[in-house]
Amino acid sequence: MCSGQIRFGLISTNKVRPLLDVSTTRNGMYIRMASNFNSLIPKKCFIEDKKYESSTSSVKDPKISWIPTQNERQKLVRYGLFKSVNDIPEELPPSTYKRFQGRLRFIQLSIFSIIFFTIVFASHFIASSYLNRAEERREVYLDRKRAEQSALYGPK
Repeated sequence: MCSGQIRFGLISTNKVRPLLDVSTTRNGMYIRMASNFNSLIPKKCFIEDKKYESSTSSVKDPKISWIPTQNERQKLVRYGLFKSVNDIPEELPPSTYKRFQGRLRFIQLSIFSIIFFTIVFASHFIASSYLNRAEERREVYLDRKRAEQSALYGPK
């Protein structure tokens, strides 16, 4: 048994359980080592010999990999994920697609926010200028009516 394999969960507890004798008494619980101490001596570990597939490498599974279109390839270069269109491989891993979508979402949100606030403030400016002109016309109309009233009935 390799020391550290138990800690990282590579050996099941069923293999370790016979090595330890766990008993409970009235005073509490005590653990006694098994009589076979040779099985407890750490041996050479070959954990690092296992090959794990990288999650960032190009995946050949068509269900998982992403094949970008020509328009998406240009956007990948424009958004800074690749230096040129020629650097982009045929199939990209899902992590690249997630980064691409995240940047696309940020750019779209920024553009739509700017457009929204431009429309809101422009409509506010147009409406307030219209109301100011209407108020000026109303004041001119009321001044004219007051002048007519004072001409007909005399000053008050």
